[in-house]
Amino acid sequence: MKTFSKKKKVIPLTIIGVMVLIVFAFLNLEVLSQEKPDLFDSEYAYLILKKQVELGPRPPGSETLEKTRVMLVNESPSVFSLRFQNFTYQGVVLVNLEFTLRGSENVSKIYIFGAHYDTRWKADQDSVNPDQPVLGASDGASGVATWMGIMKYLASYKLPTDVEIRVVFFDGEDQGRINNWQWIVGSSYYANMLSEEEVEQTKAMILLVMIGDKDLNLLKERSSDPSLQNEIWNIAEGLGYDEYFLDKPGYYLIDDHQPFLTRGIPAVDIIDFDYDAWHSTYDDLDHVSEQSLDIVGETVIAWINQEIPARPVHSTSTTITEIQSKVFSPSLISVGLAMMSLFAVTKRKRR
Repeated sequence: MKTFSKKKKVIPLTIIGVMVLIVFAFLNLEVLSQEKPDLFDSEYAYLILKKQVELGPRPPGSETLEKTRVMLVNESPSVFSLRFQNFTYQGVVLVNLEFTLRGSENVSKIYIFGAHYDTRWKADQDSVNPDQPVLGASDGASGVATWMGIMKYLASYKLPTDVEIRVVFFDGEDQGRINNWQWIVGSSYYANMLSEEEVEQTKAMILLVMIGDKDLNLLKERSSDPSLQNEIWNIAEGLGYDEYFLDKPGYYLIDDHQPFLTRGIPAVDIIDFDYDAWHSTYDDLDHVSEQSLDIVGETVIAWINQEIPARPVHSTSTTITEIQSKVFSPSLISVGLAMMSLFAVTKRKRR
């Protein structure tokens, strides 16, 4: 009779056990890969929105807008460098805030992300109180708050060495037709001050305006760069947000993306212009939601991850160690060992 050594029996059983563990590992990884990303801190973003609104109306040159600047600077991640771009318009000192994150000093690609942070002097769309100032919960605070949440995410990102990200909060956007002011004053000044080299290096400009609406409906603004716009809308669809990022043409708007388009920079305006509280005294916390900030924030972060591959090291990312701990959990190992024992018993019985 032919005999088998103990060693020869163990090897096939060990292989079988390892294979079982591998199968379970792949199954568990597949489940992990299907989890929806949660990279945007919407709770923090909504807190920033509330802080702006609680300061009151924030028109250009006001004490409340100065307090807003102080708050935003204090809340901004320390890895971003800060520049105040001061200029005078109609006798009022305006201030654009620029937060910059660089991969290195050798930059060849620039991305500009923007929102206006001033609010309108008069609620001229309000039939009851047209001369009262606007709180700007959505029209002003929501775009700023969402970029602040994205900045928090980017703070622990390692950018490619050739990339620079600028988050710019524009002053003097929302005063058109009041006291002979024009629209988009701050963004026009900023875009016009860009050097030819900066224009050449800037690959995209994304503008967030009025995206806090509880009833979020983001139509495709007609003057935006169609290629950039489609990229973002396609990502939103992939995240399951196509009921908010609607594949329908919207309005042609004079907004802070226009000066960048004029300079030849691809720019997109992400805006919910069908907002009932627009330029009214009831553009307040009752008409905005944290969920809307989250939808836009997650979508823009997904676009950034696709457009600017980077190595995140923040806690919201799933690390290799975390994957290993989930894949090779005690329960899975127990199952693998049990299967190995079962094969061993079966083998003995057959002998």
